[in-house]
Amino acid sequence: MDLYAQLHTWVTDAVRRGIASGEFTPTDVDEPCALVLP
Repeated sequence: MDLYAQLHTWVTDAVRRGIASGEFTPTDVDEPCALVLP
């Protein structure tokens, strides 16, 4: 797995955990993650 894929997985997992804990508003996880990791 390349570094970009690892970072994308890490960021999407972090956003999903934030949504599950109520820290973030539910959203399409891939969209904001694509903005963080273009």
